[in-house]
Amino acid sequence: MFMLNRFSLRALSVVAALAASSGHAQEVTLQSSDGTVNMTGDFIEYRNDAYTIETDFGPTRISAEGMTCIGVACPDLSGTGTTVAIGGSDTIGLGLMPLMLGAYANDMDAQLIIAATDDGKGGLARFLDPADNTLAMAEVSMRATNTGQGLQQLTDQQIDIAMASRRSAAENLQEHLFAMESLVIAVNQANPVATLSVADLRAIYSGDIKNWAQLGGEDRAITVIGRPAGSGTRDVFEDLLFESATAPAFPGLFMAKTNGEAARLVTDIEGAIAYVGHAFRQGTKPVTLIDDCDIPRPMDIFAVKSGDHPMQRRLYLYGSADGLSDGGQAFLDFATSPRAGAAITMAGFYGFDVARQAQGPDSARAKGLASGNDDPAVDAAIQAMLAEMRGFDRLSTTFRFDAGSDAPDERAVNDLAALISYLQAQPAGTTLHLASFTDDRLAFNGSLARSQALADRIAAELRGQFPGITLTSAGYGAIAPVACNATADGRRRNNRVEVWISTAG
Repeated sequence: MFMLNRFSLRALSVVAALAASSGHAQEVTLQSSDGTVNMTGDFIEYRNDAYTIETDFGPTRISAEGMTCIGVACPDLSGTGTTVAIGGSDTIGLGLMPLMLGAYANDMDAQLIIAATDDGKGGLARFLDPADNTLAMAEVSMRATNTGQGLQQLTDQQIDIAMASRRSAAENLQEHLFAMESLVIAVNQANPVATLSVADLRAIYSGDIKNWAQLGGEDRAITVIGRPAGSGTRDVFEDLLFESATAPAFPGLFMAKTNGEAARLVTDIEGAIAYVGHAFRQGTKPVTLIDDCDIPRPMDIFAVKSGDHPMQRRLYLYGSADGLSDGGQAFLDFATSPRAGAAITMAGFYGFDVARQAQGPDSARAKGLASGNDDPAVDAAIQAMLAEMRGFDRLSTTFRFDAGSDAPDERAVNDLAALISYLQAQPAGTTLHLASFTDDRLAFNGSLARSQALADRIAAELRGQFPGITLTSAGYGAIAPVACNATADGRRRNNRVEVWISTAG
């Protein structure tokens, strides 16, 4: 065990200590305070002040005196719920949670002690009052496996908080959306291929394209790297490629247990390709994705924060509907608050803080609309939008709606809170413009009416809250799509209300 005082050193040490991989749900590690015992095995029971675990030598009984138990199956011996067990997504557990624990200690002015298993499969974070070295808050036990396992462990009451890199369909959980990231299509640095279409990826991950020469590259076999069942990263990727269809399996697919392992394989194998979280891309070459409408969608921070990028995804923490212990709730409150924003950014992920982007007449967006349209109604909407854009920047806050729904999706709560905080700092005389758009399934006049209705829905939430800010809105129908309308996900991203801003002076 070790103790650090500075936040940056704490965070880096936690990263090393919690470099976890998948493990059995009942596996625990027992460590003695003097370092003489470090034993891993499946938890059997705790009785009469002793642990019994299954080891290679059979059931082994170890006195609990001076012993720390690490793992989601460890019993709570305090009687007050002072150990918070967290499990699930390796994207969050390995990429984000280590820095989050360091930031939590820093926020509470506590010293952080990490006890980690030798095999790197888990860790226990203890937060001590620096004045007397007593426990200042709940301990946090963390194990990174995958989203599916974490959600199942939460359902089975084996953990308190599940980390998920996709949204759960379960209705009996408390959902907390707290960060975003994008997936990256990663190839080896030596691979000359710089762009791939979604159709190319479908063919690669179906086993139909097997050589880079078929994609304009070198004559080299493609090593296709995927993720095992239960991985949230895999679920998001396959939803993008295959939507509701079942993703085909083929014998040549190599399974990587974690994002980090997938990236390392791409770095080591010249013909490899993988999908990894953006924070894990180091050492690889990300390729530009071309969507089903043949539009390039390069990785762009603003596009990820606004939700425009096709491989953007949302990250969640889930708790039981029955509620959490005080310690668990305190940690969850921190992780979902603006105070955790620095740790989220440092880890390579994105929070809901508001970003601002110019969109004047020289912007790519304006140039893409400048040619107009032969339909007078469509062209009128384009010209109105171009005229409005000249005076406004776009904020990353974007409210999205499922097709046919007038209720924004689950991200709206985070976006509205971040937008209100941002607007409170803006000077009097600021103008806010709600620019609304739809997919192309309605006749154009119908899309104009729907887009205006969506803008009015958001305006109702904001109107009257900021006396010094003027609020306007307009519906532009199906023009200026940010995604391909050929897919359900693309249509969802096109049904949106953007927030534009013009600051006086």
